[in-house]
Amino acid sequence: DHPILYIKPDDSSQGVGIIRIDRMGEHSYMLRSIDTKHFSFHQNEQSIFATIHRLKRKQHYIIQQGITSATQLNYPFDIRVHVLKVDGVWTFGG
Repeated sequence: DHPILYIKPDDSSQGVGIIRIDRMGEHSYMLRSIDTKHFSFHQNEQSIFATIHRLKRKQHYIIQQGITSATQLNYPFDIRVHVLKVDGVWTFGG
């Protein structure tokens, strides 16, 4: 039960295919997909699942909990870490 969820293709980059779901109330949700310009409100989980099924591509997805973060001036930001496996050992990338 998280206020923000991201549904992400497991092999995408630069935000392509990402769907964001915001809980707006007890049974109220907002769904956004940046690359398809889709924006909709839903009153139940079944309606969200139907829309996600319509928007998603034919690939595997992961679900990630959203984290609310903002600067002192209330601008949102995120921090990303690139990790890769080199000779069987996980390391940070550039």
